[in-house]
Amino acid sequence: MGTDGWTARTKDGSLSCQYEHSLAITKNGPIILISQGEEGTY
Repeated sequence: MGTDGWTARTKDGSLSCQYEHSLAITKNGPIILISQGEEGTY
């Protein structure tokens, strides 16, 4: 973890990324609230 308390680094210094979705869990199942579009378009 970086000194700013936000930046994450790998132990070996290699490149990495983090990917997230925001979900709502409902009685009818999960709903994706934030989508990045079609897979592979980012």
